[in-house]
Amino acid sequence: MIKRVFAGWMMAVAIIWAGVVTAAEFEEGKNYIRLSSPLPTLNSDKIEVVEFFWYGCVHCFHFEPALSAWQARQDDDVYLVGSPAMWNEP
Repeated sequence: MIKRVFAGWMMAVAIIWAGVVTAAEFEEGKNYIRLSSPLPTLNSDKIEVVEFFWYGCVHCFHFEPALSAWQARQDDDVYLVGSPAMWNEP
């Protein structure tokens, strides 16, 4: 349970941080690495942001308004994809 809460908070912090920090502040090789082969996305012409959430997570539920507001501020080349996370075997 504690791992789930911690993971949820870290995801929230990462998304909020991404909205505060601009790409110009990041330096390749220092803050990130370029993948040798890009991961497949739903639309290669756009920036894909994947939100991992759990339907039973109250933190994910309460974070949704902030995430929706963040999404509304993005340009048309950014889109959000929701991906339900499975914590245990079904």
